[in-house]
Amino acid sequence: MKPEDVREHLSHAGLILLSFELLKKLVIERVKNFYANTFFGPGLPFKTYEHDVLARHRDVFEASLLYLRDHFDAISADEMDAIQEIRKYRNRIAHELPQLILDMDATQNELMLIKARTCLFRLSNFWVYINVGADPDFRDTDWEAAAGDDLMLLDQIIEHLAA
Repeated sequence: MKPEDVREHLSHAGLILLSFELLKKLVIERVKNFYANTFFGPGLPFKTYEHDVLARHRDVFEASLLYLRDHFDAISADEMDAIQEIRKYRNRIAHELPQLILDMDATQNELMLIKARTCLFRLSNFWVYINVGADPDFRDTDWEAAAGDDLMLLDQIIEHLAA
């Protein structure tokens, strides 16, 4: 292998791993934090984290994805499938990197990264709106483009790698 191929393959592998970890944070941690130290009154569509989220699936990641899709419409069924595909690819990279590094498919890596960034934008945009959408100070915000720190981090790293 040429040194530039090794660098490119490791960069792509790292971007996929990073993208999934950022997605996982927005899926698991943000949902859990939404319920942290919060008590919902009668008549609201929220009860408890255990009832609303964890009851949907035995795996917390799956349960949180289902919650985001079904309760908030924060992701579509296609985006949920894409996140699952990214998760499988991430697991393959994490467990088979020595074999994959020799023969990674650059096209597949690019497609996965595009899917990951698209899903990351969607979730980042959703959480930014949840956090500040009702604040009058943000009434002029372009909600079609708003994104949080997670997406900005990924974009900065992609930009640095391209330089």
